[in-house]
Amino acid sequence: MKFNGLTNEGKAYLAKIKTNHGTIEFKSMKFGDGSLLSYENPETFKRLKNQKSEKEILDKISNGDTITLNAVVDNAALKHGYYLREIGIFVSDQGKEILFFYMNDGDETSFVPPETDGPYKAEIGINLVISNVKSIVVNNEVPDLYVTKAFVERKLKEKQDVIVWKSGGNLEKTNLTENDSSKLFTAKGALDLWNKLTSLIAEKEPKISKLNGFNLSKSDADDLDSSNTLATSKAVKKVKDALNRLNLNWNSITGKPNFGLKSGEFMEGHRLAESLGVKEYAGLISSYGQKIAGNAYYDSNTKKMFYCKETNSYTSANSTYFEPFDNKELLNRLNNL
Repeated sequence: MKFNGLTNEGKAYLAKIKTNHGTIEFKSMKFGDGSLLSYENPETFKRLKNQKSEKEILDKISNGDTITLNAVVDNAALKHGYYLREIGIFVSDQGKEILFFYMNDGDETSFVPPETDGPYKAEIGINLVISNVKSIVVNNEVPDLYVTKAFVERKLKEKQDVIVWKSGGNLEKTNLTENDSSKLFTAKGALDLWNKLTSLIAEKEPKISKLNGFNLSKSDADDLDSSNTLATSKAVKKVKDALNRLNLNWNSITGKPNFGLKSGEFMEGHRLAESLGVKEYAGLISSYGQKIAGNAYYDSNTKKMFYCKETNSYTSANSTYFEPFDNKELLNRLNNL
């Protein structure tokens, strides 16, 4: 018994696509060796009777209302041969797989040998008549999809229709580097260019050995005051070694002021803050960053000290967040009482 046509689910799917002006999304082609019995109705099938393999659809060829779907069947990893009687084309309906088309050739079929008999590959083409469908999509984005010579030739023919050939069916070749888009750079030309570039690079000095040139001279000295002299790494190391020899701490600093309250002494910042009744002197208002409530800040614009009433990120003395408390401001307040 033979059969060749859409299943009931395939017909319903096609009707929905036409009504909604949707897209047919072909998913895969499956192969098996199941035989049809006289009382069976393949239109009700939802799967093959005895599936042997599943392959991605290679491509589709459209010709009016007819499309041809192509796939490649092979015997990779096949332990036992089988007669390729049944073929099913499956579509994706919002992620659900549906048997769209079913075909069974009965006993008039070919044999797919096991892998131990040697490699076997055959391209299968199924013709479908589908009209009034907006678009058709074939999902075949898999890394191990087998491509046949016929498939490659078809795709090349499609590209050849839009390529403007410069010389017979091919671009004119050249070994020379030329500013000409009608010529193709050969492998020999690329190799020659590579050798030339590597030779030029090899001729370059691995270090700066000249004392002049490059608009600068170089020196190992670390005490020159010249913008036309380039300091060598030796000069830089001298400076680094000198810095490393410094034993810099508070007691080793000479000429530093004495902080205190006596004449000629300076008051420490935190002592000044304590005398003003704030947590601590925290720097300039104009500095970026968070200003902490309770701290004192100096405004270089107004030349006044301000008390931070509320934590904020302002860089100016906003009266909502800052209150002046320098002596002049306190005097003004007393006069206004």
